[in-house]
Amino acid sequence: MNQFEHSILSQLEDEAIANKIPIMKPDGIAFLRQIILMGKVKTVLEIGTAIGYSAIAMAMTTDVTVVSIERNLTMFEKARNNVDSAHLADKIKLILADALSIDISDLGTFDLLFIDAAKGQNLPLFQKFASLVPKGGIIIIDNLLFHGFVENPETIISRDRRQMIHKIQQFNEWILNNDHYDSYIYNLGDGIGVCYKK
Repeated sequence: MNQFEHSILSQLEDEAIANKIPIMKPDGIAFLRQIILMGKVKTVLEIGTAIGYSAIAMAMTTDVTVVSIERNLTMFEKARNNVDSAHLADKIKLILADALSIDISDLGTFDLLFIDAAKGQNLPLFQKFASLVPKGGIIIIDNLLFHGFVENPETIISRDRRQMIHKIQQFNEWILNNDHYDSYIYNLGDGIGVCYKK
């Protein structure tokens, strides 16, 4: 990574901290990059852009093009500015839409699907977009351990948080027992699921 690339990513990390915007942790980004390189991935569909950190990290440090869907207008505009600042508009296409209601018929296919959106929506997002990944493709889902709460749900006080953790637990069991994928959950970042489509 050259100085310009390092500077851009550092600025985005600072922006995320200052504005309390959740982004992938550095070890998660490093792992994602390794999956892309090892799998010879060329095209990525990302669900959940936020400020564009992971899309920029992927496009900047590997030879991929990224299509990223974000439903929040404020986040979308921040991401667009950050993509422009990183000079990556030719490698990253941003779409302002709700992923669960977007028409996917014109999106094409992708070597890798990266889901990093509303945690309680992992299952419907997976089921909707998995068809865009061919056999041999990869689906990655972030935040499957969610700050350790998934493994220790009894520590949660909030009822809404408990419900969300329950949905994550159900999703984790679903992907690990799905015969159409070879799936693994790694204790990296905030818990990363990797599913290889059979």
